[in-house]
Amino acid sequence: MDVHENCSWMYNRLLPGRKGYTEAFLNGVAEFMSFALEKTNFSNGKIRCPCTTCKNLNFLDSEDVKVYLYRTGFIPGYWY
Repeated sequence: MDVHENCSWMYNRLLPGRKGYTEAFLNGVAEFMSFALEKTNFSNGKIRCPCTTCKNLNFLDSEDVKVYLYRTGFIPGYWY
């Protein structure tokens, strides 16, 4: 799955009844994190967090970004 090709997984986070995460979301976050960490434009080993709380403004450790995405999901319209 190419991150830029199909971003629908970003907004299909929870299973029906909010009883867990969709497989597409978990796989997408893993691929997104790998992609983000390959880039050389991150600050001191931290990347921008695209969750609904940070709104792509805060630089966090990759594990923190992953947790924030699991908790709150991606900001609407995120595509970077």
